Amino acid sequence: MISDVLAVYKFLKDTIKDITIFEALFSYDGTLVEGNDVIKLRLHGAPGKDRVWFYEVLPIEDYIFVPFPVNPAVYVDYGKQEGRLNSNAKFFRYVASPMSKYAQDGEENVEVDFIVFGYKPSDLIKARKSKS
Repeated sequence: MISDVLAVYKFLKDTIKDITIFEALFSYDGTLVEGNDVIKLRLHGAPGKDRVWFYEVLPIEDYIFVPFPVNPAVYVDYGKQEGRLNSNAKFFRYVASPMSKYAQDGEENVEVDFIVFGYKPSDLIKARKSKS
């Protein structure tokens, strides 16, 4: 997973001259450690108090955000938006097992720092076209 994320990041940076990519490092409790402070998180639950909580990157128009843990040995688990049947990639957390499911009262979160980077999908399309 991390290698895929880094490959997209490198492709965008190396291919498009005037691209704006937002990037930030967050601690497991959602605190910005370093990077772009335009990236904001909303916590669903309370790290240190709850055994399960989710992160949500607040939207910035035209940007998509890709979170990934600094430790590749953990797994991502996606949450559901209230009133929806399926999980949504907007709501994520990190767990120790790929079999963990929140909907089945799954395991507690792993406290792991993570990076978020944001890009415009239209830039990715432009970059692909320019490589063709």
